[in-house]
Amino acid sequence: MESSVAYLISRIIAARIKRMCFNLNLSHQRRVEGRETAFPSALMHALRLENIRDVTELQEFYRNRVVFYHDRVLLSCTQKYERAMKKFAPFQAEKISHFTDEVSLKCAPP
Repeated sequence: MESSVAYLISRIIAARIKRMCFNLNLSHQRRVEGRETAFPSALMHALRLENIRDVTELQEFYRNRVVFYHDRVLLSCTQKYERAMKKFAPFQAEKISHFTDEVSLKCAPP
């Protein structure tokens, strides 16, 4: 489930970045052609078209959504790993003790 959510989030972010790049290119073209824009820079225009007020809002979006999601997935994976280790620890101990016996370390004659 987490992988499908991560995939969906990455698709949404990729689509948004693609639109922003397209809008950035259009805004830059307008400046090259000498036409006026109401924004101080092409980047600010592209951000505003995506309903982002400024660069700090983009940083907050990244921190609040992407980093927070990453931390949740990492915590979930760590907890699942720890549960698995507790569950399989007796089997691992049995395997290790089997190979530490002096008899099991000797090679059988050919």
